[in-house]
Amino acid sequence: MKRYAALCALLWFVGAPAAAQPQAEVVSDQARAVFDRARDRLLQVRMIDRSTEAQASIGSGWIASGDGLAVTNYHVVSQFVLEPDRYRVEFVRSDGTRGPLAVLAVDVLHDLALVRMQGADLPFLKLHEGTLRKGDRGFAMGNPHDLGLTIVEGTYNGLVEYTLSEQFHFTGAINAGMSGGPAVTADGRVFGINVANLRDGQLVSFLVPVRFARELLALAPREVPDPQSLRGNVERQLLARQEALIARIGNTPLPVATFGRYTVPDSLGTFMRCWGDSDLDRTLPYEISTKQCDAQGTIFVSGSFDTGDLRYRHELVKSSKLGTVRFSSLYERSFNKPFPERGGTREDVTNFRCNERFVTVASGTMRVALCLRAYRKLKGLYDLRLKLATLDRTDEGLQSWFTVDGVSFDNGLKLAQRYLETFRWTN
Repeated sequence: MKRYAALCALLWFVGAPAAAQPQAEVVSDQARAVFDRARDRLLQVRMIDRSTEAQASIGSGWIASGDGLAVTNYHVVSQFVLEPDRYRVEFVRSDGTRGPLAVLAVDVLHDLALVRMQGADLPFLKLHEGTLRKGDRGFAMGNPHDLGLTIVEGTYNGLVEYTLSEQFHFTGAINAGMSGGPAVTADGRVFGINVANLRDGQLVSFLVPVRFARELLALAPREVPDPQSLRGNVERQLLARQEALIARIGNTPLPVATFGRYTVPDSLGTFMRCWGDSDLDRTLPYEISTKQCDAQGTIFVSGSFDTGDLRYRHELVKSSKLGTVRFSSLYERSFNKPFPERGGTREDVTNFRCNERFVTVASGTMRVALCLRAYRKLKGLYDLRLKLATLDRTDEGLQSWFTVDGVSFDNGLKLAQRYLETFRWTN
């Protein structure tokens, strides 16, 4: 009986805070009110394959002015921008009405697109002024997985740190199909645009700050541009971005760090993250230690590949047991490991063309391979891969892999040269 009484007391205690339940109902009422006000201002954005007249992909958007200007993500309409002969764009409103969307402008760096629908005196969402505080509640809306319009409650958590791309961290379940939809405050004003989520995270989502949409709206052209000019704008924006990155790095020597007896390139700034690891398995006759740095800020180009990647990986290989021949074999296999790729089909990029040679720097000689591939649809842009291996000892060596995507030919070679000049070692 005593145990039964104790259990009853425990169950009563667990269920006691009933006073907290009305708060959940208040939040639900708030979300319902936000959604009801915004419903007729929301759009599903569809990419239509011209040959089949069936939808090829879907996203979301929102009406931003009474004369039909609307905002979505660049990646939602990228198929039309890159292949206007194969695709067209249409909208569907909450009441089922649909019609064509004209793409007016794109901001590929912040994954935004400005589109226009026919109409006048349309209901539209207003933009949030001022700043939010971390912990403020927000409401993201869109059409996930073509399931119908949805509202998601979440929390604003400020700007994402350690990244080249300025985005808000939003704790809420943004899913595929909601891209381009609005994230609004409790009074229904847009403070961000749904753009992505972290695939291996729990409710970790990202928003484009509304100030970039405001800038795009301010530059809205009167006439619908030729689709080829939209692609040209993508090229110019990506080239300008890599020029800005080169300027940000500056002409001074790259930052360095000590890695064993070697001096290697280190983080270029707060937008880069570095990790280290060591494989010290005592059953193996060698040791491998790695350090890698990655600039967080890739840019969506098409559904098959991204650009804007900047990363490097250093690998220190040591062995006092293998002997010259076996160590050379291990070292060779490591050098020939393929670069990690970010996709790209034959329609997107050419094959890599590589050149390998021995290069002498201040500390000695390195084996170096340099590879480049060109973008087919975006002229003047290249992906660069560089790998190197020191050759000064037969029981230890450093190898390094350098990746930079979306650069001009000249800037790619300049970065590669500066990268090589950074390496030093002691005998």
